[in-house]
This record gives sequence, structure tokens and C-alpha cells, in this order.
Amino acid sequence: LLPEQADYDSWKNDELSQYENPPSAETPDELWPLPDGRTLRVARQRHPAGGLLFIFEDMSDQLSLEARYQTLLKVQRATLDRLNEAVAVFGSDGRLRLSNSAFERIWQLDGESIENAPFEQIADACHRLFPDPDAWEALKARITDPGPDARKATTGEIRRADGTVLTWLTRPLPDGATLIAWDDITDSRRIEAALRDKAEALEASERIK
Repeated sequence: LLPEQADYDSWKNDELSQYENPPSAETPDELWPLPDGRTLRVARQRHPAGGLLFIFEDMSDQLSLEARYQTLLKVQRATLDRLNEAVAVFGSDGRLRLSNSAFERIWQLDGESIENAPFEQIADACHRLFPDPDAWEALKARITDPGPDARKATTGEIRRADGTVLTWLTRPLPDGATLIAWDDITDSRRIEAALRDKAEALEASERIK
């Protein structure tokens, strides 16, 4: 019933020796993976009357839930990273919960520096590309304002200092978080402008004829 050990005799002797020579301080908690599939958290404390007090807690369900949760996060991140659109999810506290690689690429951000960062920090990092404080404040209101008007889905279009044209949208999520997505449509706008210029040139040519 005990966890498997590479050297069982040595492990057993170490365990039994603690009864005769209790540690001077509390030892760190241990996790015991048992052969039956359960995982126990084992805590040892010195007992006032002598010897040791052992506390066992079955952590199997909690660890299984944590493993499934981490797997879900990895699947979500892998899915988001396949998107061309830049996606960021902010909690109601204004901190970044989740983002994809396109978000870091489009806004030229360092993934490690923005992990769990507040919205203000991310807006400051993006300010050089889009120096419009009013627009960032309006976007922040979509995240942190609990009012019904602020929790509505919105869309818009911006032109950055480097000439890049982005469309953006916000979507409130059921848990109080807010999803913001940006899409680079610069090439589409350039094609539209080129076609419009061509059409105007043809019209001018017809008038000249």
C-alpha cells in the first residue's frame, strides 16, 4: 500500500528513525503516489507528548482536477496561437489572463513581461504604436466597468503610427472577463485604395477623351 521506492529498506529505516529522533523542525509536506492510484499529502509534526503526529490527506481528486485544468489551458492556448487575429482576455480586475502569439507579434510585446500584467502596463507598452490615451481609456472601460453599457460588444478601426490599420472588437465573457481581438487589415486597405485610385484614373481618362 506504500509508495514504491528505489531502495525500500533505506526509505523504511529513514521513516522509522524519525520516531526515535524526531526532527527539530517541521519537515516539508510530501506527496505519496500509492500503487492503487491515489495520491496522499503527508504532513509530519512533532507531538508535545513525544513522537510524531502524521496527517494524511487524499489529494487525488484535487490533483486530477488541476491536471485537467492545466490541460484545458494548454489546449486553449494552442488553439489561440493558431489564429491570425491577436487575442487577449482580461479579467474584471483589469489583468491579462490569456493571450496568443499574434497579440505579442502585432503589438511587439514580450510574452513574459506581460504575463498577468494590468491593462495600464500593456497600454503603456503599446503607446508608441498607437499614442491615443482616450482610445486606451475607452478600451479599459470595456474591461473594468461593470455597467451594462460597458459590457456590450463593440467594434472599431484604428490606424497606428507605423501606418498599420487594425480592426478591433470586444466581447464580454460569462465569467466577467473581456475578450479583445485585433486584426491587421493593412493589405486589404491598400488594395482598396489602389482599386479606388485606378477607378478614379479611368474616370478622369474617360472625361479627357
